[in-house]
Amino acid sequence: AGIAADLCVGDDLSLISDLAVLKFGADSEVSLTHVHNSGLLLNTSKKIMFGVAGEYISGDNTDLTIASSRHIVLSSTSNVGIGTTGPDRKLDILDSSNPQLRLTHTDGTRYIDFKTVVNSSVSSLEISTPDTNGFIRFNDGGNVSSFISAGNSDTIPFFAIGNTSGGSIATTPSDIGN
Repeated sequence: AGIAADLCVGDDLSLISDLAVLKFGADSEVSLTHVHNSGLLLNTSKKIMFGVAGEYISGDNTDLTIASSRHIVLSSTSNVGIGTTGPDRKLDILDSSNPQLRLTHTDGTRYIDFKTVVNSSVSSLEISTPDTNGFIRFNDGGNVSSFISAGNSDTIPFFAIGNTSGGSIATTPSDIGN
C-alpha cells in the first residue's frame, strides 16, 4: 500500500539499500534506482527534462541524446574527448584508422574529411572529399582569394594553386614556386 497524500520530510531522506528505488507516477512508470558504486539509473526510454519538455537528456542501449534549443555549454576548463578518455584539447578526436573529423553538407554524399596521417616519425594532415574535382578555398573577408586543388581536370591529373583574380596556376608539383 502507499500514501495517498503528500509526504513532507523536514530534513534528510535516506534510502539505505544498494538497490533502493524511487518510483514516480500512478503506475510507477518512471523509476530511479541506486546502483552500487555507480550512481543512479533512470529506467530505460525515459528522459530527464529541464524547464520545458523540449529540453532533455535521454538514453537507451545505443544513443545518448541531449536535446535543447539553447546553447549547451561546458566550463572553460573542460575538454571533450571522442574515442578517448583523456582529451588533451578542447576537442580531441581519437581514431587511428578513419578520418577523425567530417564536415557534412549532404549526408553521405557531400562532405570533407580531415585525418591525421602518421608515417614513421612524421605526422601530416590529409583532407579528402568524395569529389574528383574537390578543392580547398581560402576565404579572405568574404572574397575567395585563393585555392588549392589536386584531382582530375576532366582529362589529366593536376595540382593547382591560384586565386580568383588571375594568380599563377601550377600544372605539376615541380612548377610550384616558379
